[in-house]
Amino acid sequence: MSTLDRAQQIHHKHPDYNSRTCLGIARMVEAPTLDFEEMTHGRWEKRAYLTRNGFDVVVRIIPDDYPDTSFLGTFTDDPDNAIPTGGGSRDWQFFRPEGMDDLYEWLRTKGGMTVEQATDKRSEAAQLALRQATDPYVYQVVVTVYRQGVELALDALSGVYFDQEHDPWGDHYGTELANDMIPTAIEEAKAVLARLCNEGTCS
Repeated sequence: MSTLDRAQQIHHKHPDYNSRTCLGIARMVEAPTLDFEEMTHGRWEKRAYLTRNGFDVVVRIIPDDYPDTSFLGTFTDDPDNAIPTGGGSRDWQFFRPEGMDDLYEWLRTKGGMTVEQATDKRSEAAQLALRQATDPYVYQVVVTVYRQGVELALDALSGVYFDQEHDPWGDHYGTELANDMIPTAIEEAKAVLARLCNEGTCS
């Protein structure tokens, strides 16, 4: 059964689940679970080790040192359409979250909320954006493929954003992303190995 067929089957049993949720569950059912270990020597990261198609694969989840949080909003000293940082930023007094007017309009016209309800939701969303921009949960998922200890391929996905609703260390989400990345990395490793063998440098 394909991933899409399994997702449709899940949706049939749980019609209240949206398509993205069903697809994510289907991938998790089909893909082997990765057993992540937390590494605390020096810099924090999580690693999983596995073997696929005769290759050794290491999956790492590491903090993204230079995350792009501009989609959340802008730090500023201008209070216009902004909220106080409350000391969350050492450099700026205010934060202007993105998309709050559009969110409010959608809540009023599509969400059926009253002015008071939509205003409260907009305030909650603005505060969440401030917290996430101040201390973003942004990571890289790195997949490295080896044969006999020699690195043959590497695939990395930066800017993987986890909000407070997700496991910030990404065991489940990291598994889904890594299982999407591993096949491509292995194919690249096969190509590199074939090229090395053609050059007479592989055993």
